[in-house]
Amino acid sequence: MDRREVFDEICNAFEQKYSWLGEQFAEEFLYTVATYILHRYIAGEGERIRSHLLLYWRYGWLKSSLLYKAYMLLGNEYCEFMTDITKAALRGSVEHDAHSKQVTFVPPKVLRAPFIIATELGAITAKSNQDDVNQLLLAMLE
Repeated sequence: MDRREVFDEICNAFEQKYSWLGEQFAEEFLYTVATYILHRYIAGEGERIRSHLLLYWRYGWLKSSLLYKAYMLLGNEYCEFMTDITKAALRGSVEHDAHSKQVTFVPPKVLRAPFIIATELGAITAKSNQDDVNQLLLAMLE
């Protein structure tokens, strides 16, 4: 099976399950994955290639379901899934073991995998430190 056939099969599967919206999502998702591969293995220094995908439409229109399917396709080796964006998730955190008195740095999710799927970005607006988290998110995307 060549690359075009794989692309078409994935898009058709999403279209059958989620209609035209699923097909559009699959196309954009696959383009994002392809540009990551180009950037990682082919592109030269300083070139900017699209590496983000934002789903923005009405509440209840399958965004989280589609993103979860993308996570399943990528697997946890290449993708981290977040439902709540916190400073610790974007910056990392420190864990302290009281018994061994050892301190361990837990790297942020954005450093553990090339793809991060974050759902419920609307929850940021409800947080008191909304500006801080928004700035962290923008820095992560860069």
